[in-house]
Amino acid sequence: MQARGSAVLRLHIVILLASWALVCEQQLPMEPPHDSGQSITGAFEGWFGNPDGSYSLLLGYYNRNTKRELDIPIGPNNRIEPGGPDQGQPTHFLTGRQWGVYTVTVPKDFGTKKLTWTLVVNGQTTVIPMSLNPLYEVSPAWERHDPYDDVAESARADGLGCR
Repeated sequence: MQARGSAVLRLHIVILLASWALVCEQQLPMEPPHDSGQSITGAFEGWFGNPDGSYSLLLGYYNRNTKRELDIPIGPNNRIEPGGPDQGQPTHFLTGRQWGVYTVTVPKDFGTKKLTWTLVVNGQTTVIPMSLNPLYEVSPAWERHDPYDDVAESARADGLGCR
């Protein structure tokens, strides 16, 4: 009797695992990509503290157009509020997802205030909130300066480098 119960339990587990595998193989329905006519969504990627006590809000974007780069000038269709509209955000948008495109610096007393980045593209409006929420604190990846690059550049300038 116990062997039969164990076999039934194993059969149920096999059926459950097989069903799960079938579900995992199926892809979620997605809208097909479009060459043009799609929206651009700003992406708040996090924030980090600066040595002077101010903070930098890190942003990127996702241009859903697969073949069309767009130009959106600063103004009602590309603005940051309050304090904007121009806070250094891009006006030329490459296709696809672009990470770490720019930062907005806020003062050390920014606290719980919020900024928003609004983009209006092809009649579609997206508004991205930015704040100093502790869950979004990131560590910046600073480029390290290699002093040997200066030596190599100096040698090239003096005509000593290979051409």
